[in-house]
Amino acid sequence: MIHRKNPTPKQASIVRSLSLVLGAAVGLGAAVSAGCKPKPTRVPALCSFDGLSEEEREGQALAPITWLTLTSPSVDRQAMQRNGPMMNACGQVIPPVFSEGFDCPGFEPAGELISTDLVEETDLIMNSAGEDRTVLWAATDELTSGEVEGAAALALWTDKSVEVHAVGLLRGYRHGARVRLHSIGATPVLVLQSDKCDAEGSCVGVSQVVPIINKRLAELPVWETERGCIGRAQFILEKRETRDLANGTTRKFVLTRSLELDEEGVFVTDLVRMDDYPQNQPDAEPTPYRKVSARRPLLIEGDRFLLEDEDLWERVLRDHGQVVGTSNDG
Repeated sequence: MIHRKNPTPKQASIVRSLSLVLGAAVGLGAAVSAGCKPKPTRVPALCSFDGLSEEEREGQALAPITWLTLTSPSVDRQAMQRNGPMMNACGQVIPPVFSEGFDCPGFEPAGELISTDLVEETDLIMNSAGEDRTVLWAATDELTSGEVEGAAALALWTDKSVEVHAVGLLRGYRHGARVRLHSIGATPVLVLQSDKCDAEGSCVGVSQVVPIINKRLAELPVWETERGCIGRAQFILEKRETRDLANGTTRKFVLTRSLELDEEGVFVTDLVRMDDYPQNQPDAEPTPYRKVSARRPLLIEGDRFLLEDEDLWERVLRDHGQVVGTSNDG
């Protein structure tokens, strides 16, 4: 039986519903060598869960359904549906992800919930964050916008309990999702990598960065020095566009983007390739025209992200696409 330290009566009722099951879950937690004990943390936790068996502590493994209902405790594990408002792992009601409101694209209220979307164990996204830490996302609520939202948590194993060190609501794309813990300066950030897919099954990669501020997930707007606020820190990793130029040439533009994570922080790295072919010969072998690249640090400045310099994709389209007609390839 998991016990949350110093729970309220309402929180205690949620905790009592979390029975621990071993077996299928072995390998979900970060493995430790036999006889080794996890290092205790010195940083105060938001809440913790004790009452673990020795096997559970040493194997650092709980069943997926236990992790799911620990991360999102208002999910009823028997009925597999939510009872009441969405709560974080510490039993607190989670406010809307964009409750503060930014006058910025992408910060609109969430789309409507798809009522036919059932809560399943597979909604749990779980990744090791090293040093006995695990990043959890209960991606339970599918939205009409194509995104999914749900409670997220950063959990840490100690020799006696599972501690929760960050909580909040995460909204993003669930297909193929992987969550990593990184940092920008002194600020820890979650990096969500997943795929955005349309009704025809065509997908494009998306990388998203969400800071952890005061142990809470906090979406911040991204500002570019030349354009102002451009939206959330959610980056499409591939773009394509074809333009018919005034000289009878068709130019195809392809953007390949990546988020680089290194000791210095997070960098947005872009490569744009341009190829030309005659407008009256669409099947002709293209002629390489140019390749350009840029690497920009994603910085945190106060209550916003900052990207210096102009977006490479926008600059290339402006400088090398003298438009007569335009078509998008996705």
